Amino acid sequence: MKKNITKKAAVFLLSTIVAAQSGLSVQAAALTEGSWEQTSSGWKFLNRDRQPYTGWIHTASGWYYLNMEDGSLVTGWKNINIC
Repeated sequence: MKKNITKKAAVFLLSTIVAAQSGLSVQAAALTEGSWEQTSSGWKFLNRDRQPYTGWIHTASGWYYLNMEDGSLVTGWKNINIC
């Protein structure tokens, strides 16, 4: 039992060090405000002015990537060039 607790503590410590060294933030990202709407071009997440968001958003149900051109939800595998 003591060996198992020591192993878990070591894994936790190591993952904390790796996160700190890689610059990962421990703070939770703010949620994007808006609502989902299904349109003829797919699902979109709209702001209060009914304009679609684009790129990465964080909602109460998770992270999503929206097409940069029209704001439609991207599904499946997508190679996203961030540079």
